[in-house]
Amino acid sequence: MDEPDMFVLYIHADPGPRRVIQARFRRMLDGRRPANFDIAFEWPRGDEGVSRLEGWIAQKRASHKNARLVIVIDTVEHVLEKPKGNAYEQAVAAYSPWARLAHGQVGVSLVLVTHTTKASWDDVFDSIQGSTGAQGVVDTIAVFQRQAGKDGLAELCLRGRELAETRVNFRFGSEEGRWLKEDMGDTPMQPSVQRQMAVDAIRHFGQFARRPSAQEIHARMQEHAGYKGTASTVRTLLRRVVDDPNSGVCWERGSGYYMAGSPTPPIDNVDSEDREIRSASTLSTLSAEQQLET
Repeated sequence: MDEPDMFVLYIHADPGPRRVIQARFRRMLDGRRPANFDIAFEWPRGDEGVSRLEGWIAQKRASHKNARLVIVIDTVEHVLEKPKGNAYEQAVAAYSPWARLAHGQVGVSLVLVTHTTKASWDDVFDSIQGSTGAQGVVDTIAVFQRQAGKDGLAELCLRGRELAETRVNFRFGSEEGRWLKEDMGDTPMQPSVQRQMAVDAIRHFGQFARRPSAQEIHARMQEHAGYKGTASTVRTLLRRVVDDPNSGVCWERGSGYYMAGSPTPPIDNVDSEDREIRSASTLSTLSAEQQLET
């Protein structure tokens, strides 16, 4: 907070007691409020909220041309519009204006805070409240959770478009009144069992130059991996797999089929001789990948 060209705006959009938040910040900041730290307790929703945020950014840039700006909205549900459509479409439409704001500004980091569910999940990122549509819009996802059975310890799980899945360890500093990063080194996260099932199923079909549908992937997971989830759950799982840049899986828009690697024209649309060449090439590539993995 002592860096002259960095400014932080914390928007406490959750309609809770202000005095609790104010007391928490006083403790964290040793009773002093830095000049480059702003806090707001009310903020409009949707486009109006984005417009006001653009005004705050312009104000800071007017006095500090190269300012680095960090904006935290806690919790984001209180500034999102509620558009029409199914849950996935609603989430994409609600988060997109805020994502465009961050993408259109250099040196601006926008942190949108939400909650996790209390249910137990194989994949920690599945615990995030709401539709997976939101996760497809943002660049980086972070889940902060206490470590079970370890008092005062927690971990931050990270996943992003340009970030390998990573786990960072924290401990709570009683004197400081905040969580402190442990000097234990960051550790890569292993893919969840369920997501690995889905990727393995897609690769299986890829060996035969086939592009499976969600239904075929679900059937394969049930038959060969003992998967107990529903077809609807698999579709949600596949969205997460496709959104993960490290999964090596893509989805062909329009056809609805999945494949490992980059999209290419369907094999059924080429002549028989070219089909044989393409099939051999696909098998060779997958075989090489499998050899590397083993």
